[in-house]
Amino acid sequence: MKKKSLLIFLIGVISLQVYAQGNDKPSDIAAIKVVLKNYVKAFNDGDTVLAAKVWETSDQVSLINPASTESGWINIRHNFYVNLMFANFSIRNLSILDPVIHTRGNSAWVVFNWDFKATQRKDDKPFNSQGRESQFFIKEKGQWRLVQDHYSGMPIKSGNKRF
Repeated sequence: MKKKSLLIFLIGVISLQVYAQGNDKPSDIAAIKVVLKNYVKAFNDGDTVLAAKVWETSDQVSLINPASTESGWINIRHNFYVNLMFANFSIRNLSILDPVIHTRGNSAWVVFNWDFKATQRKDDKPFNSQGRESQFFIKEKGQWRLVQDHYSGMPIKSGNKRF
């Protein structure tokens, strides 16, 4: 019985140590904040070269947004950045509001609200939308890269109803 209790105790201690090793390292959080700034800058400036430094540029990345679901960097770059955002909006001003960043080893996730103000190319009319976003990052060769991004609208107010 003592051996079993000791084994359970040791497994618990090892599990806590493994979990604690990746818990929100300040240096990783600071690095991800830089990636987020570049994400916004690339988006606002229409800079796909900078966006390629934010994203992992493999076929395994994905983006879910209100207009489409894209898989692979080539499709994200072409369909989302070039054909959707840059082609439809002459001026883009994306703001990230109150990002919450968590890290676990070489993985990280970020959640935030966003505000998007833009000018439509077709008629120079203003466009504004708000929403939520969750992003998943991996760290390879010391660099954080975005591998999954999911946009959502703001929650629909439903009174006191719970779904």
